Amino acid sequence: MATLVPKGSKVITFDFAPTNDNGQTRQKGFEDRAKELGLDVPEERFPGLLAEVKKQATAAGRLMSDDEFRQLVKRPAGAA
Repeated sequence: MATLVPKGSKVITFDFAPTNDNGQTRQKGFEDRAKELGLDVPEERFPGLLAEVKKQATAAGRLMSDDEFRQLVKRPAGAA
């Protein structure tokens, strides 16, 4: 890529890989919040729970409350 733009040009890159910093930051924030609330969440549940948090928060147009978060985490895996 460096050969495609003149030296000194500003370049914006986008990383859509599943291991990008944004995904890692969201997962870390999720883990930290669960610990703060005294919740023990198995790591394999993180992707599904993160998706559900995003879905519910988007639908509600607001952040999820601590009580809503607790209820979500305490639901059995795969429960709607």
